[in-house]
Amino acid sequence: QIQPYGIVVVFLGLAYLAATLDATGALAWAALTVARRAKGRGRPLYLLFFAASSALTVFTSNDVSVMALAPLILYTCAASGADPTMYLYAMFAASNLASMALYFGNPTNLIVAVASGMTFWGYAAAMALPALAAAGAALLCMYAWQGHGARLPARVAIPATEPRELLADPWGALWSSACLGACLAFLAAAPALGWALWPPVLGCCAAQ
Repeated sequence: QIQPYGIVVVFLGLAYLAATLDATGALAWAALTVARRAKGRGRPLYLLFFAASSALTVFTSNDVSVMALAPLILYTCAASGADPTMYLYAMFAASNLASMALYFGNPTNLIVAVASGMTFWGYAAAMALPALAAAGAALLCMYAWQGHGARLPARVAIPATEPRELLADPWGALWSSACLGACLAFLAAAPALGWALWPPVLGCCAAQ
């Protein structure tokens, strides 16, 4: 049975937890740390942004992934005069496709899962592999569409800022990460414990 208020509490609660984590600078720190792994090379940076978008989306939501990565992509490309279009395409494709993997990836997933009586693990078993396969197929298609990376810049200047400088509140980042992690764990365990989904989310928001 669908409980509209429960769905709203779960989605907005997760968005709140992710937003508070982002406010500490933790997501910007993670994104820049990933970007620096490319060492200024355009093609590896493209792949890393795609992977980072997918990973952030799986554990938060597609909206949070876009909000965290889009500014970094624009800042990075502006610093080197590179066209950000292809990197933004990769981010949007990855975040939307990876959001199907778990039922808190977007509101539609949550409505379908609740209406169908699917548990966290039941939904993940049905959708995680197809979502990741779709993301992988999209990456291959987009890379081929770009002439196997020929339309990507050879070099992209990575901001000189050290990732740790983006952490506005390191202890807050740890606490926010713990609250978000606990919330996801409660969502996974709630059906087996006979709990509704929204009370644990509300509790984690209160702890935050």
